[in-house]
Amino acid sequence: MINKFSGEYSFLSNFYIFPIMFNGLIFQTAEHLYQWMKTDNLVWKDEIRWAETPGKAKKLGRQAPMRKGWNEVRKEVMKIVLNTKFGYSEMKKKLLKTGDEILVEGNTWGDTFWGVCNGVGKNTLGELLMEVRKEIKDKESTVVITKKEYDSLLEDRKILTALENAGVDNWEGYEEALENLENLDD
Repeated sequence: MINKFSGEYSFLSNFYIFPIMFNGLIFQTAEHLYQWMKTDNLVWKDEIRWAETPGKAKKLGRQAPMRKGWNEVRKEVMKIVLNTKFGYSEMKKKLLKTGDEILVEGNTWGDTFWGVCNGVGKNTLGELLMEVRKEIKDKESTVVITKKEYDSLLEDRKILTALENAGVDNWEGYEEALENLENLDD
C-alpha cells in the first residue's frame, strides 16, 4: 500500500510540479488545472492558472466563484485532470510502476473526501488514480488490428491447425502437408 503521496510517490500528488496541457493551455500542475476548472469566471481562471504555486492555486480556487453544479461534477473533473496528467509517457510509466498497490492519499490537513486523515476518509483521489491506472493497463494490453490482418491471422491459424493434424511438429514433412492442404482447398 502506498499511503502517502510524498517522497518517491510525490508524483501522485496534484501538487507535483509537472506541466500539463489542456485545451491548448499549459498548467504547471494538476492542481492548477483542477482549480481552474472550478470556476467559469475568466478573471479568476487567469489568476488561478498563473498562480506561483499549487498551494496558491488551491487558495484562489477556494475564493473564486464556483461554477454551477460543481459538487456534482468535481469527481468527473478530477478524472479528466488525472487522465491529462497521466496521459504523458513519463507520468504514465511512474503510475504503472506502482503495480497493483492500493493508493491512499494520506494527509494531515483533514481532507477526508479526496484522501484519508487519521484513518478516516473516502480516498476519492486514490480511488480515481487506481481507476486511471487500470484503464491505462487495459488499454496498453489491447492490440488493434485491421480486418485484413485479422483474416490473415485466421488463415494462418487454419494452416497451422491443418499441419498439426497432419502430424507436422517440425519442418520435416512440412512441404508435403502444406501441399495436401492446398489440394483440399481445390
